[in-house]
Amino acid sequence: MILSSMAKRLQGFSTSILSSEETLKAFSTRPPTMKKISENHMKKEGTKMNERHPTGEKDAAKILEEMADTFRERNKVYGDNYKTVGEVMISLFPKGIQLNTVSDYNVWHLFELMIVKITRFANSELQHKDSIHDAAVYAAMVESLIKEEKK
Repeated sequence: MILSSMAKRLQGFSTSILSSEETLKAFSTRPPTMKKISENHMKKEGTKMNERHPTGEKDAAKILEEMADTFRERNKVYGDNYKTVGEVMISLFPKGIQLNTVSDYNVWHLFELMIVKITRFANSELQHKDSIHDAAVYAAMVESLIKEEKK
């Protein structure tokens, strides 16, 4: 919702950029091969020219719309998982946790990602195998950090 409203507000801004004489001139004077590459890329993605800047890049409004779509898509699978992780961490560490070294922070970061993946797996009714695979990868990374620390 927030991303969609931001995208709508930015559309007027991106339109003014697209109509900028300098920007259009820069696009039309680019080497033909670069222009062709941009056009082919847009065709491949199914993107219309007016959805992008003349340089072939997506404008901010289009990027925000895609982000909102991604959020909605992921939310269908994971629900509001981002609201769950804090509760899990509090239950695992009711007295809090103290991180002192770079290694502590690295392990904590990966541990937190493991919790995110495990809670996502739980929210998917134990069906989203990518989440459990990701958790295993993060666990292996934690193990490698612990082994490095012991050397």
